[in-house]
Amino acid sequence: MALSNVVERIERTLYRVLYQVAVDEGFWPNEDLLINLPNGQQLLEQQIDQIIATKGFAVEVFGMGSSQAKGLKRVPRIVLISRRSMPGMVGSSAVQHSATSDPELFLKTLGSTRSSDLQIEVNVVSNTAQQDRIINAITIKALGVMRHMLIYGSTDEWFCIEQYTYYDLPETIEGIMEKSYGYQIHDIFVDEQAPVGTVHKIDEIKVEVTVGDTKDKDIDLHI
Repeated sequence: MALSNVVERIERTLYRVLYQVAVDEGFWPNEDLLINLPNGQQLLEQQIDQIIATKGFAVEVFGMGSSQAKGLKRVPRIVLISRRSMPGMVGSSAVQHSATSDPELFLKTLGSTRSSDLQIEVNVVSNTAQQDRIINAITIKALGVMRHMLIYGSTDEWFCIEQYTYYDLPETIEGIMEKSYGYQIHDIFVDEQAPVGTVHKIDEIKVEVTVGDTKDKDIDLHI
């Protein structure tokens, strides 16, 4: 089977959805407007300082990684953590498919075997009750309990995400609170169709009919 980047694209989609809500609610600068500017990093830091001065804190969203590894970074924060892949409900064994790609040939491909359910955690980290309320509200607004989402950068590829668990992590000695939302992305095919050869097109079938001891003439079927 060919490797697919669908998992990476789904992770990117979740990051972008969380990031966009944080931006829309005024808790993080719009980096897309700053990234290509010569002094973009300086402007980003200035805008973060302005948000902190106005709202009391800024909310940073991190892509896939460990919330603990980012412990020295800004609080509050939202961290995406990839957990595991479980068997989905669609598909069984690999099946060969044929599709016409040439007037004289059929292309044979080996289809995906079985779908996968991807499990991802969204950890929200804070050290005050107000921060905790805001980052939980951002997460719920972005992802909800169950939602269909368009894959980032696509116009016709969708996936379904559903919350399946929630738990609190023990507070650290510094009093940092961390909560984890567990989400499952249903029935994703993480491999792609792989060509396994070609088959020549059938354009003539001969049928010989025998009735009793009498052999009728051949019947030619032309396709």
